[in-house]
Order: sequence, then C-alpha cells, then structure tokens
Amino acid sequence: MDAQQEARIREEMRQRIAEEDTRRRAQEDDRQQAERLFQEEQARRRIMEEEARSYYQNSPDHFEYVNESGDIEWLTRKQIQAREGYFDYEEHVEDLPGARRRVWMRMGAWLGLLPLLALFLVWYLWADEGSVTVLSNVPGAAIWVDGQATGQVADARLTLSPGEHLLELRLAGYQADGAPFTVVKVVPRGRADVQLRLRPAP
Repeated sequence: MDAQQEARIREEMRQRIAEEDTRRRAQEDDRQQAERLFQEEQARRRIMEEEARSYYQNSPDHFEYVNESGDIEWLTRKQIQAREGYFDYEEHVEDLPGARRRVWMRMGAWLGLLPLLALFLVWYLWADEGSVTVLSNVPGAAIWVDGQATGQVADARLTLSPGEHLLELRLAGYQADGAPFTVVKVVPRGRADVQLRLRPAP
C-alpha cells in the first residue's frame, strides 16, 4: 500500500467517524428532547391536578373522582351518578291542603348492575382457566391428568387451572410411545393442543 492509498483510507475513516459522531449526537439530542417533553407533560398534569384541587376543594357541589384511566376529575354529584349509572327519581306528593311533601326515591345503581355483577362473578370464577385439547393416534384412550382419571377419552378438550400439569393416556394393551408423561403448561384463558402417542404393549 503506497502513501496515497493510505491517505485516502485515513480520510474515509475520518469521515466515517465524524458521521457516526454526528449521528450519536443527534440521537442523544432527540432523547433529551423527548425526556424534556415527558417531564414537561408530567409537570403540566401535576400542576393541573393541584390547581383543580385548589379550585374545587372548597366547592360543596364538586367531588374528587378517579376515572377509569386513573385520572382525577372534579364532578358534581349528578355527573358522578351518571358515570356510575345511578339515577334519582323525584316524586312530589300532595300531603295536606297548602302543603307539599317531597319524597326522594333513590334507586341504587346496584339494581341495574345485578346482572353485570353475576356475569362478573362467572367470569371471575372461570376466566383464569385454560383449555387443552388432547389428541392421540389411538382413539378412545383414557385421559389422566396429574395422576387422576378425568373420565374423558381422546380426542377431547379439557378445562384446566393455570400452571403445569402431567398428561398421560391409558388403554389396555397399549403403552406410551416415548415418555410416560407429557408436561403441559396452561395459561389463563389460553388454548393448547397436545398430541400423545401410544404403541402396542410388548
């Protein structure tokens, strides 16, 4: 390599180093700018909450309310009731001549939410379970889970609790084609297919 070639290569390396340095500086500037914007937005939210609390906390008509997103709002009682599905029914009843009695009949939102609560309980009890479909090359083999008979035969879908379970097939005259057990990991509301093979016993 002569001196001219070496000088050319050195110039290329210097340009590459300069370009890489410029790129890194630009990335760092972008990161710092994004961090500044994030901190400014956080400060804006904090100041907004503080100012709103200072403005509304002495108001008898407004109450602090945490919405579904976790943000704080200051709403009137009717606005909160509307958010929660609660309503008031006002009935005027004539009592005595010249007098009027106002009767407030407040019907809680729980009356309308009972079906939803029932659905929630059903979901809560069953949502964490997952399903596993056990397939086999020998139909009719009994499915055992964690050493217990399930009363079902392949091919069948099982509903299991989250976690690891041991699956096996049992059928007279057959044995597992490989490991005696198959470990399956069940995730909440997940679905999985497991293929278990049997072969004639010797």
